[in-house]
Amino acid sequence: MTGEQWIELLGKTLIESSRYGFITSDRLQLWMNDFSTDSSPSTSTAGPLGLQPKRLTTAGATSIAFQNTRANIGTMDLSFLYPAFDSSPDALELVPQEATTDTNAQPSGWLSSTTTRPDSANDQSRSEAYEILGQDLKATVAVLGQRMRLDELTIGGPLSLKSASPETRTPVEVRGQSLALATSSEGEIDLKIDGQPAQVLMADGSFSGPSIRYNQHDNRIWMDQPGEFTLPTHRLNNIAGTGTMQWEMPLHCSWQDRMYFDGQTVRLEGGITLTGAIRQSAGVWLLEGLCSEMDLQLSQPIRFPSSATRPENSVTAAHLDQIILRQQVDLRVAQRNAAGDRVSLERLLVPQLTIFVPQEKVVATGPGLGISKFMTGRPIGSLSSSRSRSLQQLQIAHLTFRDSLVDFLNRREVVADGSVNITNSPIDNWDQNFDPKSIARFSPGQMSVTSDQLKLYDTSSLSS
Repeated sequence: MTGEQWIELLGKTLIESSRYGFITSDRLQLWMNDFSTDSSPSTSTAGPLGLQPKRLTTAGATSIAFQNTRANIGTMDLSFLYPAFDSSPDALELVPQEATTDTNAQPSGWLSSTTTRPDSANDQSRSEAYEILGQDLKATVAVLGQRMRLDELTIGGPLSLKSASPETRTPVEVRGQSLALATSSEGEIDLKIDGQPAQVLMADGSFSGPSIRYNQHDNRIWMDQPGEFTLPTHRLNNIAGTGTMQWEMPLHCSWQDRMYFDGQTVRLEGGITLTGAIRQSAGVWLLEGLCSEMDLQLSQPIRFPSSATRPENSVTAAHLDQIILRQQVDLRVAQRNAAGDRVSLERLLVPQLTIFVPQEKVVATGPGLGISKFMTGRPIGSLSSSRSRSLQQLQIAHLTFRDSLVDFLNRREVVADGSVNITNSPIDNWDQNFDPKSIARFSPGQMSVTSDQLKLYDTSSLSS
């Protein structure tokens, strides 16, 4: 026969265990199954008094501490399940710590996303550490022998969940109004975060939107609503070899329809805006782009941690490899020199544009239009000699092409192919525009060239 025991503790209450940690609360209620008169095999998980935890609730300020986990919440409701033990993969596990003889040690346990191995003596120092702040926490815990597996978890907010980084990991913080976590029978996590906005912060990068979803089985993060994200600079600048291009400001993107990330490619759809800043020896380039579809591809896949993957085995060397903009691409670039003075304004209108980040190369698919405003002492087409030098003059150039345009950023060379035309003219200020079709007769300083292929070189650094 199975009975039930109920305990209620009022006032500032502390429950501690050298195996599992401690809980403090203003009010605590505990329901326990009573197997004291039952000797069946199903009672093997009961304590020495034949009591088995069934439900634990708290009210008032509640603090929870495990070895690598700290939580401060308003209320807590834990339900305990006792499924038949088998060899199925484990989900998030609450793993008991061995008892310690150190009288100064804090009672604790740990939260780990991997199965504890007997030979893992140093796992404690490498495990992810968590800090949870929220209003209401409700969870279902499956007890498997001496381990506890977290099957379901909901946290009401405002909430914050932080992971303190081990040596090889980037700190992550989740913010929102509610968090719901479920674990499949295979031990894979499905996570949903809602908020105004919900946020996932990673170093100087972030995801932000009304609802963020994460599925561990498919190794993907997605949002089906408008949102924004900032790519961490260590993913932008972590490129093998030497290059002249460094990201001065992280790449920031917003969208109106949806976002999908499978570990290697971030796909954005609908009303996309991107901003960023790149530093080269010539100065800083400020970027602003518009398009309808965009991919950001990493150099190699990032496998999010799972029950079968140790955190230290996850890929940390991946960097941004390609940025692909599609459909009604409008890219604008403003260059400033080391003194902060404006040097040029560029605009490119094309169907598709790809930025090869490690190669420092931009490839645009035609037909396209490029508009450039720039300060120069040597107009386009003039000879590179001291005689052709003059005072700095503001010019505008219109470039049209049918097939493609390639810009080699590291050597300041542009190659356009297919019915190429370039027309340039002096202008008086940065706000002035110019229509090549309005030219009835060329004036001094104006020029037009048409060809099948055109190569442009920046010769401003050449000596006279």
